Amino acid sequence: MCKKFIVTATPPTTNGDLHLGHMSGPYLGGDIFTRAQRLMGHEVLYISSTDDNQSYLLTKAIQEQRPPKEVAEDYSAKIKKSLQLAQIGLDEFTSPDHPVHVREVQSYFMELYNQGYLVEKDIDFLYCEPCQQHLYEAFVKGTCPTCAAPCGGNFCEECGNPNDPTDMIEPLCLRCQSVPTVRSNRVIMFPLEKLRSQLANYYNQNGYKWKPRLREWYAQFLARPLPEVPVTNVCEWGVPVPLEAFSNQVINVWFEMLPGHLATLKRRYEHHASEHQLAWDGNEDVNIVQFFGFDNSFYYTVLHTAMIIGLAEQQPADSFIINEFYLLENKKFSTSRKHAVWASEFITPENSDLVRLYLSLTGPEHKQTNFTIEQFNCTSQSLLNELFRPFLSPRNDKGQAGTTSIDDVIHSFKGLFEQLYSEQFFSPSGAVHALKSYTAQVNTYDDVSQGKALLALSLFAYPIMPTVSAQLWTALTGKLEHEMSWHDFSQVEVNIQNGLNVIESRLLVQTSVG
Repeated sequence: MCKKFIVTATPPTTNGDLHLGHMSGPYLGGDIFTRAQRLMGHEVLYISSTDDNQSYLLTKAIQEQRPPKEVAEDYSAKIKKSLQLAQIGLDEFTSPDHPVHVREVQSYFMELYNQGYLVEKDIDFLYCEPCQQHLYEAFVKGTCPTCAAPCGGNFCEECGNPNDPTDMIEPLCLRCQSVPTVRSNRVIMFPLEKLRSQLANYYNQNGYKWKPRLREWYAQFLARPLPEVPVTNVCEWGVPVPLEAFSNQVINVWFEMLPGHLATLKRRYEHHASEHQLAWDGNEDVNIVQFFGFDNSFYYTVLHTAMIIGLAEQQPADSFIINEFYLLENKKFSTSRKHAVWASEFITPENSDLVRLYLSLTGPEHKQTNFTIEQFNCTSQSLLNELFRPFLSPRNDKGQAGTTSIDDVIHSFKGLFEQLYSEQFFSPSGAVHALKSYTAQVNTYDDVSQGKALLALSLFAYPIMPTVSAQLWTALTGKLEHEMSWHDFSQVEVNIQNGLNVIESRLLVQTSVG
C-alpha cells in the first residue's frame, strides 16, 4: 500500500552556515527518512525554508555591522551549499522574503485573531535603555526560571520550556550587558489554556509514537497551567502584523513557522501541480512527519498543534522525530559563539557518504553525543571497511551457506530496516548497526549468494550512503538511481564483478579530514 508523507525539517536560521550539529539532527534525519520511504514506493515531499526573521539574525547583523537582508542572503547561500554537499535532497527550500510567505502567515494570523484565539493584552516586558531595544529571545540572556540553566528570552534550550523574560533570573541585555528595565506594552497573545482538553486528547492519541523524553516533557507541560504565548514582537524586521494598532510590531517567528511551511508547499505546487495531492489540508491520508531538535519541542508539539486545532483546516502532525544536542569537544555546537565544524568546510563530494554514515552512527538520537575530528578520522574509514571490504575477500576463505538461505536472511533484514526507517521507530544509528550485522552474516555465504547479498546491501544502505549505494546498484543491475526499488531484492542477473569494482574503488578514496 502506497503511503503519502509530508516531511518538514526545522528552518535553519540565517545567522551562520550549518555546522555538523545541525546536520546530525533534522536535516540528515529528514533526508534519510525521505529516501527510505521513496525506496519503498511511498510518495514523499520533503520541505524546509530559511528562517530569516529570527532575532538571532538581527544580533548577527549588529555584530557584523551589516544590514539584516545582506546577512540573510549571505548565509542562505552558504546553507544551501552545505545542504547540497551533504546530499540533503529537499524538494522545496524557500525563503520568507516572498509574497506567498507573507500572505500565508498574515492570513493564518488573522483567521485565528478573528475567531478569538488570539487576544490583545498589556504585558510587562524587558527593555534596554542604552540600546533602546525591546528585549526578547536573542536580545536577552539570563537564567531559566524553570530549570536554572543559562538561557535566552522566551524559551530554554536545556529544558525545552517557554519563559516570560521578566521571570528570568538576572537578565541582561546581550548587546551591552546592561540590566534591563521593565515597561508595559500591548501585544497579541495566544492563551493556550482554553485548548487544554484538545492538546491533552492529541497527546493521548499520538504520544505513544514519540520518543520517551518528548512524552515525558509533554506530560509534565500539561500538568502545569498552560501559558499565554506572545505571538507579536515590537520590532521592524519580520512579517508585519496586519492590524493598524500594531503597525510597529511583527509576527513572532515561531508562530510564522507553521504557515511558513504551508507557504513552501504552495510554492511547490505552483510548479509541480501533480503533487497537490500531497497537501497539508486536513487529508488524513497524508502523514505529516516533522524533524526538529528537542529544544524546539514546545513550538512544534504545543504551539503549532494549538494553532492547527484552532483553525481546523489542517491535520496535526502524525509524528515528531526529535534529536538531542550533538556536542563538539564536549561543548554544544554554537553558531553565535563560533564553536563549530562548518559543514561547507568539512564535507566534500568525496567524503559526503562517509560523513553521513558517521553522523548516523554517532548522532544524538536519544541523548547528547560528542563529535571530535580525531574520532571521525579514526573511526569513519574503518567503519566503511567493515561494511564493504569483506566482499573483496577470497570466497574460498569463507564458510558455506548454513541452514538459513540467503533469501531468508535478506528477507529478515528487510523487515528490520523497514522498521528502523519508519516514523515510529526511526533510528539511523540502529540502521548502521544493522548494516554491520548484515555484512557480518552474509559474509559467511558462498559465491552463489554474493550477488544477491550485494544487491540487498545497496538498497539497505542507500538512505544513509546514497552515492556509493547508487553506484553499487547501477554496477550490479545496469539500472539508474531513480530506478532503485525496495521490491527488487529478487533480481537474479547481477554483474558481481562490476559491483566489486565499485567497492574497491570506493575504499581507495581518501576520505579522512586532517
